[in-house]
Amino acid sequence: MKILYVILYNPFEDLYHYRLELFNEICILGLTYHLYTFSDWVIEAHPRFIMGMTFNILTLIQLVVNFGLLLISIVLDTIKACKEKLCKRKSKKEPNFEISKKST
Repeated sequence: MKILYVILYNPFEDLYHYRLELFNEICILGLTYHLYTFSDWVIEAHPRFIMGMTFNILTLIQLVVNFGLLLISIVLDTIKACKEKLCKRKSKKEPNFEISKKST
């Protein structure tokens, strides 16, 4: 239900967050469908094993994508903050040469 809301109303301001939320919702939907195979609906053990492996792989993909994007975001924000601090230090170290006119 939430995936329809995300697709139809696009509640996010930028395309990055929209795509990330859509990816996460699709992964959660796929994982939810996998849960049916762990019930008595699938009797044989081999299909359960295969679905368990795909469940784990899909979970791992979702974790890697989300943590990877988070790590990239943290690194870029840190670089930006360091550059801003470096610029502030440089501007403080540079002497202010103002020529004052003295009347003699």
